[in-house]
Amino acid sequence: MAIKLSDETYYDIKELEKILGFSHITIRKYLKNPEKYNLWGYKVGKNRWYVSEYNLKKFIEGKDLQKLFGIAENQLKEIEEERKKKGN
Repeated sequence: MAIKLSDETYYDIKELEKILGFSHITIRKYLKNPEKYNLWGYKVGKNRWYVSEYNLKKFIEGKDLQKLFGIAENQLKEIEEERKKKGN
């Protein structure tokens, strides 16, 4: 579930799976080695990871896959719309 702190939205691994189309295993691998994969996140507690919207966009922009960027942008918009409908 995404959380909003100040003006920034943070996405958990489940939402990153939807947005990026990667498995949770791949996302965790990327988060554990951000220098190599350029996906920066914050570990909270033992197993919970969050990636800021800013860092997610930087990751997507760093990819040469314009198709991935388009899909991810659409997914971000859909998730934001769903959250607004739920009143979060």
